[in-house]
Amino acid sequence: MVVLVLLVVGLNNVGSAIRKDNKLRKYVVKLFSDCAYASSHHEFFTCAEKLKKYGGLPVQRFLTDINLKNWANAYFRGARYGEMCSTLAECFNAWITKERFLPITPMLFGIMEKMMEMSWNRLEESMK
Repeated sequence: MVVLVLLVVGLNNVGSAIRKDNKLRKYVVKLFSDCAYASSHHEFFTCAEKLKKYGGLPVQRFLTDINLKNWANAYFRGARYGEMCSTLAECFNAWITKERFLPITPMLFGIMEKMMEMSWNRLEESMK
């Protein structure tokens, strides 16, 4: 399972880069999230331009210091399988949302079933 690095940290850092009394703070954090989830380079570029415009110099500095392939869908090489998490544990817990609250044996069987299904889907995809 691929783990995405820095999205949650990035959201917090973008939010903290802007003064708390700034009325655009929530909008800028949303723009950062839009950049992260953009599926194409063009969509990312459009979102990033808005982000730089409304975020000002602190956000521009922040964006130059981070590697795009670590947090932007459009620049990530590989399959993310729809996951946007900052740690492996967070990613795994999001993946087993329903199974987490079951007793141990059904939980293990549920996780095993998910893993088998994921392996089967990837096998079918690789055969095409």
